[in-house]
Amino acid sequence: MTLKELVSHSILKGMAIYLSFGIINKAILFLLVPILTRYLSPDEYGAAANFLTLISLTAVFAGLNIHGVVNVNYFKLSPEKFRLSVSNAFLILSISSIAVLIVLYVMKDFLADKLGVSEQWIIAAGVIAASQFFTTINLKLWLSEEKASKHGRFEFYYALCMLGTVVIFIMLFDMGLEGRLWSIAVTAISFSILSFIILLKKQLLVFRFDWSSIKDALLFGVPLIPHTLATWAMSGLERFILTFMIGLSAAGLYSVGYQIAAIVGIVIASVNNAYLPYIMKKLNGPSESSKRYLVRNSYLAFIGFLLIAIFLSLLCIFILPYLVGEEYLASAEFIVWISLGYAFNGMYLLVAKYILYEKKMHYLSLVTVTSAIIHALSCFLFIDLFGAIGAAYSTALSYFISFILTWLLAQKVYPMPWLSFFAKNPV
Repeated sequence: MTLKELVSHSILKGMAIYLSFGIINKAILFLLVPILTRYLSPDEYGAAANFLTLISLTAVFAGLNIHGVVNVNYFKLSPEKFRLSVSNAFLILSISSIAVLIVLYVMKDFLADKLGVSEQWIIAAGVIAASQFFTTINLKLWLSEEKASKHGRFEFYYALCMLGTVVIFIMLFDMGLEGRLWSIAVTAISFSILSFIILLKKQLLVFRFDWSSIKDALLFGVPLIPHTLATWAMSGLERFILTFMIGLSAAGLYSVGYQIAAIVGIVIASVNNAYLPYIMKKLNGPSESSKRYLVRNSYLAFIGFLLIAIFLSLLCIFILPYLVGEEYLASAEFIVWISLGYAFNGMYLLVAKYILYEKKMHYLSLVTVTSAIIHALSCFLFIDLFGAIGAAYSTALSYFISFILTWLLAQKVYPMPWLSFFAKNPV
């Protein structure tokens, strides 16, 4: 590939768009940090973080994780069958969401007491999680269609709305924790309604029952529930553990460190988002030279992810006193380790695409469940031994283990020349 071809390559174009919008969106959301850390106490920040974590947990079961089939079916089904696939996914969402709300209602007293938010917001978490399904489907479609600009603009407006509602509810109305929760709810539900309208305009909601589409979605999504639940555990469980073992304040400080380190995740996600449609096309009967090309790019990405994580985390620590209130300066100790976790997760996402393409979801579930168990156990152990920083140690360790195990299984499912790539005379 010549330099001109490389510059004009769709992957690099997409990556540039995702990265540009990612940086802009993160800059907007970064503006939340100085606001929230000056208007909310660490306890209130921890409660808000717990609320977001509960939404993420609830979303695993609201929709049964079937949105992932959209990326695969977009490339494999005819337009008519694809419309049926998307439409019937929402039928599954309706039924599963009702079940989730019933469970939340039964557990609302216990969860409210433990997480630091009122009973009404426990129920609201389920409503928000269900509504976000529309947004997720919409964004995944734009990824598959390689419409990086639309994807980026949508997330930009989402971030802008989140910032605007925080300014209104917290800075102007001085609503404190309640204001933060309202900003999350208003933004999420508004953009879910917008996504629903977009899907209607695309004529993807035909409202016709199709058992084969439901079966296909359930066979794809349900086996992934342990995987997604474990993924949630690896990125959210430590907040609950910190709350229970140390207190809301520790969860708040950790969440600030996590949010600042998320700039690393934005850069790495931009690479993966741009790479998704390209690799899905290439995996359909690739030549040996194409395989070696994919392997080379993957190794370069591994190195790049680590360098990005180290550089950006050190930069974030340097500017931290200018970003957060004085009560939150202790969050600096979490940033490097969480950034490394983002790097390892980016590596995991690269190699997991081979398993995703072959629809061997049970392998992903096996890896993430194993990694999540290790994360949970190590989190309890490390927090007990080292204090709150132990949660960050556990995060980096669990993501590294997840990457290594997924890489090994990806080779079993879809053999690639990972080792022979370094041979001088490959066969």
